[in-house]
Parts: sequence; C-alpha cells; structure tokens
Amino acid sequence: MKNWNQYWFEKIYNRRNHFFSLLSWLISNNIFLIIFFGFWTFLWLLIHHDINLFFKLSINIVFILLLIKIVVDGIIKKLTYRPRPYLTNDDVLPLGKREQNSTSPSGHVTAVVAVIFTLVLYSHWFILLTPLIPLIMWSRVYNGMHWPLDVFLGVIIGLVFCNISFILTNLIFA
Repeated sequence: MKNWNQYWFEKIYNRRNHFFSLLSWLISNNIFLIIFFGFWTFLWLLIHHDINLFFKLSINIVFILLLIKIVVDGIIKKLTYRPRPYLTNDDVLPLGKREQNSTSPSGHVTAVVAVIFTLVLYSHWFILLTPLIPLIMWSRVYNGMHWPLDVFLGVIIGLVFCNISFILTNLIFA
C-alpha cells in the first residue's frame, strides 16, 4: 500500500504551479472554510426562516467538531502516528502551517465531509456543495500535508461522524 500512496502523492504533488498553489491554499484554509460554510448556512436560514431548525443544525455541527477534536486529534492521530510527507522528504515544501502531529486521517477532509453531508440531511439543496469534497482531498495532498490514504480515511470517518452527530442531535431534540 505504501507504494500506491507514494505513487499518487508524487503524481499530485509534482504538478504544482502558481495558479493551483493559490487555489489549493485558499480552499484548504480554515478561515475560508468557516466563511464559506457560514455563508451557505446563513443563506439557508434566510430562505427557511426556521430558527429552531438552524439551532438544531448548529448543534449538529458542534457535535461534529467535538468528535473530530476528541476522536481524530485526541485518539486516532496519537495512536497511529505517521509522519507528514514534508517530514519524510526534504523536497516536499508544504503550503500551509507545518504540523508535527500525525498525518492520518485528514482532519480537514473529515470535517468537510461531515459538515457537507450533515447539511444535505437538512436540505437536499446542499448536495451542490459536494464537489468541494474532492477539491479539499486533492488540495491536502497537493499542499504536501497528507498522503492520499489519509484523505480517503478522512472521507470514511467524516461519514461516520455525520451519522453519529445526526443521531445524537435527534435524540436531544426528540
């Protein structure tokens, strides 16, 4: 599996150019993601005029973020340490903040997948945001921050967290 991981990392990373580097940095930036999702959820609130549903959605997203912080950052990354690409190869120059923690799974991908599919559960119009998922997956590898398997693991964990969070929120608001 390591050869596959290395092969696809190099295929993606070695295609760097100024335009893609700027695009990749932007869509991986936490501030951009917060503003992006904030805008879409605010727009949804304006259309639906249902503050209770918006509150429920907000609680759902808070559960997702807590799950990521506790389970991904606090447990998985500590139990399964794997160095980031730029820590194992001096030729890899990361775009973004250098982290020393484990590369697996990608917290960015986990969060984006969980939030987008949670939004889809509340309104099918949010399915229009799903193209952002492969873009974030690509950008995390392109930026030199993750291996390809890290982003795929992030997708799986994001889907699991979406479901756990949705169940917990519905139990609270039942």
